[in-house]
Amino acid sequence: MPQCTGPFQTGCLMTSSLSDPLIVAEEISAGYGTKRVLDEISFSIRAGEIVGLLGPNGSGKTTLLKVLCGALNPWSGLVKVDGRDVKALNPKTMARLTAYVPQTEDHAFDFTVRELTLMGRFAFSDGLFESLEDHDAASRAMEEADCAEFADRTLSTLSGGEAQRALIARALAQETPALFCDEPTTHLDPEHQIEIARLLRKLGNEGRAMIVTTHDLNLAASCCDRVLLIKEGRIVYDGSLKDATPGPLEVVFGTKFYCSEGYIWPQR
Repeated sequence: MPQCTGPFQTGCLMTSSLSDPLIVAEEISAGYGTKRVLDEISFSIRAGEIVGLLGPNGSGKTTLLKVLCGALNPWSGLVKVDGRDVKALNPKTMARLTAYVPQTEDHAFDFTVRELTLMGRFAFSDGLFESLEDHDAASRAMEEADCAEFADRTLSTLSGGEAQRALIARALAQETPALFCDEPTTHLDPEHQIEIARLLRKLGNEGRAMIVTTHDLNLAASCCDRVLLIKEGRIVYDGSLKDATPGPLEVVFGTKFYCSEGYIWPQR
């Protein structure tokens, strides 16, 4: 696996190649109505490994994340988390195994950030009442996502970046072994992009298996152990982003790239 480079480097702790995969996707095909979006996708991710999912808009990245976390049933194929078939798991069991950070989210009610974060404790709570442990976990999650200072503000008062950090806090409160992030630095200013990238690397070092979609190649180079390049619903490359420059990147994105001092830039 590649070493981390670039501005987000915090010191990578790579997992053993002998460990069993925590997440396994086998020949996944999926879509909406009659439109096929994913076409026989297969890969695996081990505990402690951060995998970047890169591709142009409409290539199937978000659809794949939805299949992995059980929000969308595949047409065919199999997803396993910790050796268990996702389709056979009830919502609470699934919520103990996987957490999902969407790009954006609409809410029927104007919750506070604290209330939103506590929703991440669904799998651990009995009924409508959270325990002291739930509140402690939510507080830790808000601190990690750097949103504790506005914990009591309602979602309608937040900027785009603040709302994104609140969604990340909710996922962290679940304390799951697997984390799926769809553009986690969307709407964030550069300072918070760096902080979230460092947080993702920290979570990987602690043993979580993660898949992160992003259009930021330098974010992927900095905090991902490897990348999956996806085009038209198929994975066309699985490996080091460094080795994907320039060939596979140019195939997927249809433009030229160059790499300098650990940074990757598209050429005009």
